[in-house]
Amino acid sequence: MSLLQDLKCGVRVLTKSPGFAALAIVTLALGIGANTTIFSWINSTLLNPVPGLNKPSEVVSLTLSKPGDNPFPFTYPDVEAMREGQQSFMGITACNFVRISLTDKGKPERLAGMVASANYFDVLGVRPFLGRGFLPAEDEKPGGAPVAVIGD
Repeated sequence: MSLLQDLKCGVRVLTKSPGFAALAIVTLALGIGANTTIFSWINSTLLNPVPGLNKPSEVVSLTLSKPGDNPFPFTYPDVEAMREGQQSFMGITACNFVRISLTDKGKPERLAGMVASANYFDVLGVRPFLGRGFLPAEDEKPGGAPVAVIGD
């Protein structure tokens, strides 16, 4: 019974000063939003960085760039030369983020995608939930049939 009385009293006080009520609601909304954002960031980057990645501390990203220039991707022959001559890494893979047009019966849609070498999922230790990843033969011949792995 006292909870109901407390709620009635609280509503009466807030209706007598609507400016204070609005300020309190905005302050609570901003606080909850900031906490949710910070927790989501910490959860996704520190606690669960990449789902399925076995040893995230052993992953290194290499980018080719000149001082004062934007980074640009390695060429495929560069990646092949690094794979052949290296002895320090368990594997070397290549990827580049691109924009892809998806067309079907409806209106074309622009999506974010990635062009990756065939060993991309193997090096990261990630297994597809359904279907399969890339086969090594799909990476050997330039201009071969395109293959896609779709994620959510």
